[in-house]
Amino acid sequence: MVLDDKWSSWTNAKNAAKCPKRGENGHDAQKCRRESVIICFNCRAPGHKSTACPEPRNNSKRKCGGCGKKGHSAANCPTRETWKCKNCAGNGHAHWECTNPRDYFKLRCHLCNEHGHSQQ
Repeated sequence: MVLDDKWSSWTNAKNAAKCPKRGENGHDAQKCRRESVIICFNCRAPGHKSTACPEPRNNSKRKCGGCGKKGHSAANCPTRETWKCKNCAGNGHAHWECTNPRDYFKLRCHLCNEHGHSQQ
C-alpha cells in the first residue's frame, strides 16, 4: 500500500501548510492570492453576491446608466426622454438601444481615451 502512504503524506503536508498572509492552515500564500472575498454590491457585506442578498434592494446608491443620477436604474429613469444617444446623437434612447449601425469612429475607449474601440 505504497500509494496510500503517498496520498496520506501529501494530504498531511497540504493541511500542515500555513499561509503567511492569514496565518491559516490548509493553503499557502500562492493559493491565498487566488481566494478572493466576495462582497455584496447591495448591502456591502462579505460572503455573498447581490443576487443572493437577504437584504431588500438598496436603490439609493444605484447609479442610472442613462442620466448618471443616483437612486434609480436606467429602466426606471424619469428623464429618459432627455437622454442623448452616444451613437447617433438622437434623443430619447441610450446607445445600447440604438437601432442605427454603430459608428466606431465615435466610439471612445475609457481606458486609453482613443477613438475607434471600446475597453472590451
